[in-house]
Amino acid sequence: MAETRFRRMGAATLNAEPGLLLAGEYMRELISKTFSSQGRRAGGSWKQNTEEWWERKQTLPEYDASLGPRIGFFTGALYRSFTDEEDPNSFVETGPNFVNVGSELDYAEAFDYDRPIRITQNDSLKLGEIIREYMITAWEEGAVGAPVTP
Repeated sequence: MAETRFRRMGAATLNAEPGLLLAGEYMRELISKTFSSQGRRAGGSWKQNTEEWWERKQTLPEYDASLGPRIGFFTGALYRSFTDEEDPNSFVETGPNFVNVGSELDYAEAFDYDRPIRITQNDSLKLGEIIREYMITAWEEGAVGAPVTP
């Protein structure tokens, strides 16, 4: 039994992708909270839009006035692309040992450069807990999608 459990955990270690997908879901929550707080949730706040941009923004046809002057909510497309897995511009890339949550929108990279999503120490602990739970489940039940030979 112990040997089978070690094999299960070994398989989960070699392919942590299912656990990383769960971590990606949590990362979307962090991104949503960061947008909602305008960058304040991890200290500081995002670089503010200029007054000229705000005045120009209000005159453009795609502007959604119901979203107000919040940074990153001009039409809501950027926010949705980072936080809604059903959005066509949203992506999550995973591999055996990585997860990347992002947006396919042309301006997403520039936005992220000027207004990064910061991960706090508590966020890191929570992400570690998610992976830890995946590993414990693998120990007890086997890794999702990983064949284990007894």
